[in-house]
Amino acid sequence: METDSAIPCGYVGQIKLTPIKKTELMARIAATLEKKTRLTISTVNPNYAVAASHNPALAQAMNRFDIMLADGTGIVWAARYLGCPVPERLGNDDFGSDFYELCLKFGRKVFLLGARPGVAERAAENLVDRLPGLAIVGIHHGWFKPEEDGQIVEIINASGADCLLVCLGTPRQQLWIAKNAPKLHARLIMTGGGYLDHLAEAVDWYPKWIHRLRLNWLYRFWREPRRLWRRYTLEMLEFFWLVLRARITSTL
Repeated sequence: METDSAIPCGYVGQIKLTPIKKTELMARIAATLEKKTRLTISTVNPNYAVAASHNPALAQAMNRFDIMLADGTGIVWAARYLGCPVPERLGNDDFGSDFYELCLKFGRKVFLLGARPGVAERAAENLVDRLPGLAIVGIHHGWFKPEEDGQIVEIINASGADCLLVCLGTPRQQLWIAKNAPKLHARLIMTGGGYLDHLAEAVDWYPKWIHRLRLNWLYRFWREPRRLWRRYTLEMLEFFWLVLRARITSTL
């Protein structure tokens, strides 16, 4: 998938990071949408970094993306601690609205893939309500089997989508893109994790003051404590150890 010229400045665990500001990211996306070149984008958060440390195939798939963004204050801190000056957090919620505005501006078609049945439909409705005229040409839930991959690829290609958002969760979404990107016609392919669930509720899912204080993780934990307690306790401790071990190793 590496068809872009982005060069990572360093790694957090096994995962490369692209040091880029939001303005630079949007310029890169705009150039891709205008010229119809190929660009793949994903994000890494502490949970993904820990998962990749236990799964070499996942690490390899993630490192094949053209741009790998720091999704979360923990990743930004870790990258800087390890000598990679990532300028800011850039998760899907940070630049998603701007991305869809660019799709509308350039008249590019969007396909939404993932989440539970019905979620992508509600996400599409909210996006079109916010951006009338946005061309969402295809929707498919993420509850499909591996043997259906070929059929899903055919549906996406038949839609004529220029942009594909894949929200299948980690590691599935990264591995799915690594496997199927060569067969997809979409020029911009991006992972989204739980972003479709956010869009299905509201385009601006995080309250502004939460986003401004960078307490997104705390808001998510408050909303979904049963699902996320392990991520923000045991896995966070493992992430800190992963970063500390990398720092110690780099000084030996």
